[in-house]
Amino acid sequence: MGISANETITSPDGVECAVLNTSKLDFTNASLGRKTAKTLVIEAQGGEVIQTLNGAGQAEGSEPYIAKKGDAIFVNLFDETNKYVPAGQDGKRWKVSELESRGYFLSTEQNDPRGTLIESGESFRVLHEVVEHPVCIKDAWGPNQHGFFLKGATLKLNNNGSVSGIDKAAFDNTWTIVQP
Repeated sequence: MGISANETITSPDGVECAVLNTSKLDFTNASLGRKTAKTLVIEAQGGEVIQTLNGAGQAEGSEPYIAKKGDAIFVNLFDETNKYVPAGQDGKRWKVSELESRGYFLSTEQNDPRGTLIESGESFRVLHEVVEHPVCIKDAWGPNQHGFFLKGATLKLNNNGSVSGIDKAAFDNTWTIVQP
């Protein structure tokens, strides 16, 4: 599966994770998946401390991110402690003003005074529950912002060719396989 035999990175909660060489992954016969759950997006005022947590409540990234004004803070409605600001491979964080151009649309259900409910209109190639032991995607969300994924996680091929992961609980609660 593209595991580096020579490199490991220890997650913030002390789990030693093999570094995943994402260039060795083959998504040719991968399923298509789509995030079907609504997501709350809050426009950052600037200074909010964002530490993404996995389904076990453990930190996914190496260090917390300090949001900048206008950043799009995504909040998982199934677990509101799970917050993150998406970023491209270059580490540049998404802004609320960019969401439509990134394949999101306003939900027809707009009843949350904290922010905007959005839905994803895109499908992605996914290797569903392929992670068999703890792995790390080095610099997944920018320099020194590693992604740590435990058994049962799903790997996703992003539109820009980068690979990210989805914790098992998050996938089960918020995603659907639309084409096996």
